[in-house]
Amino acid sequence: MDKIALFYIGDKFYSKSRTFMGPIYRVDTYERYDWGFVSRDLSEGKEIHIRPATEEEMAWARQKLGEVVLRRS
Repeated sequence: MDKIALFYIGDKFYSKSRTFMGPIYRVDTYERYDWGFVSRDLSEGKEIHIRPATEEEMAWARQKLGEVVLRRS
């Protein structure tokens, strides 16, 4: 069975980045994921694990958000 590990950074990143960022990312690649992908993967029988982001992952998210905001300024 395929297993997908995700971390959750929160919905505020979605709105503050004007939808550039999402609330969930893959643990192994930091690839953006969304709830539609979660639904699709679950319906295909994949095992999904979602956990709160670590401090390191939140620092990455805040840095990425800062870069997005600077690019749009």
